[in-house]
This record gives sequence, structure tokens and C-alpha cells, in this order.
Amino acid sequence: MAFGWRWSPGGRCVVSLMTSGFITRRCAGMARQGLADQLRAQLECFWPSATKVFTEIDCPTALAFLDLERYPRPADARGLGEQHLAAFLPRQGYSGERKPRELLDRLRGAALGRAGELEIQAHRQIVLGLVAALKPLREQITQLRAEIRVNPPGGARASGRSDGPIAVHR
Repeated sequence: MAFGWRWSPGGRCVVSLMTSGFITRRCAGMARQGLADQLRAQLECFWPSATKVFTEIDCPTALAFLDLERYPRPADARGLGEQHLAAFLPRQGYSGERKPRELLDRLRGAALGRAGELEIQAHRQIVLGLVAALKPLREQITQLRAEIRVNPPGGARASGRSDGPIAVHR
């Protein structure tokens, strides 16, 4: 009985609520990874240094940085200063793992893209679309993880009741 799937009389498959949440979180995680891979590929085409700044290209801080209207293109980010970045990072909940100076060095030290202006604009629109898709997906995954911690698959709920079936698939 993998993932808590149970067969009921009549050949119907019954899925418990938390098992369903676990599977949904796992699928959402795979979707997130696919979108993050697409985001990285787009940035590699026109702004490779942006992929080197943050450890995860789809962490909330990286998504907020890529979504800024002030720095839509690599050329615009050249004017980004250490003070401005130092003010921006805490507002995004950045852990402070790296100092703003180091992040700026990463941004400026990596290879520059060779795309023309029209190509940059096209890639930028795709990046904004991917960022817009990733933000709510990450939030949903966080909510699902929290729910799974409170009510683990196959285990008893925090209230002491067992998790009963919620979905029947023929």
C-alpha cells in the first residue's frame, strides 16, 4: 500500500487526506524545480551573473531581486550599490549568509551576456513570468509542508483522530 492508497470494495482507490497532501506537495516541488530550471536557463542567456548571486535561484530573496522594476536588465544592475542592497536584503528575510559586498562581487564578477536589446527584453519578460509563477508556488509548498508536519501521512492527527479517506478514484 504505497503512499496510503487503499482499495475499497468495488475496486475504488481511496486516498487519505494527509497522504493526498504529501503527494500534492511532492508534485508541487517537482513543478517548482522545473520552473526554477527554466528560470536559470533564461538568465544564462542574457544575464548569467544573476544566477551566481544567491545559492538558490528561486529563493524568496532571489525572486524579489529579479522582480524589481529598477533592475530589469544587466546594464541597470551595474548601478546597484552596496547600501541599497544592504537595505533590500533584510526586508526580504535574507539570512545574511553572505554580505552585500560579496553578493555584488558575484553579480559583477560573472560573465556578461551577449544578447541584444530586443533579446534582453524578451528574456526579461519570460523571467518575470517565471518569477510570477514561482512565488505563489513556493508559498503553497510552505503551507503544505506545515500541514504535513501537523498531520503526518499515515499517522495520527494532532487531535488524536486517525486520518480517514477523503478521495475516491475509480
